[in-house]
Amino acid sequence: MLSSILLILSLSAATYTPEEQAALNELATLYQKLDELSAKAPLFINKIVLLKEPAEGRGIYQEIRGPIHSDELYLYAQIQNHTIKPDNHGQFEINLVSDIAILDPAGEVLVQDRGFGRSHFFAKTKHRETYINIAVRAFGIPNGKYRLKLTITDILSGKKAAAEIPFTVQRN
Repeated sequence: MLSSILLILSLSAATYTPEEQAALNELATLYQKLDELSAKAPLFINKIVLLKEPAEGRGIYQEIRGPIHSDELYLYAQIQNHTIKPDNHGQFEINLVSDIAILDPAGEVLVQDRGFGRSHFFAKTKHRETYINIAVRAFGIPNGKYRLKLTITDILSGKKAAAEIPFTVQRN
């Protein structure tokens, strides 16, 4: 038991060389600057893809390649520069709302859902980038080419971002 306690204490009281400590200090400064710039920068969707199944985690997914043959698919998007609001309990709040629309080749809205997805959570660590999964039902959409438009609203700041992804429905 005493050896376990000593091991835990030695792991939590790590010592660093002066070069390592300088690097850690510089990283802390860079992270602080990154947070400041992110607060000023626009909300940004840096990745948007269509999936066969929900993503397992950020960047862990199987992208649909080619036409869509089923009535259900998943939209995956990575979002940057959202608000990270600290609370009084040592947690960080993120509150994003998603609107989706399916557009025809001329850009006309065929169907849309506002406030469809809500990603509101409190985390013990800062999520400088987050992702969303949205199930999209394509029932009744005839074969053809379309675009799926995603609009994200950061409730905490009012920032908005939009992105589109083309897709083709081809059922036999």
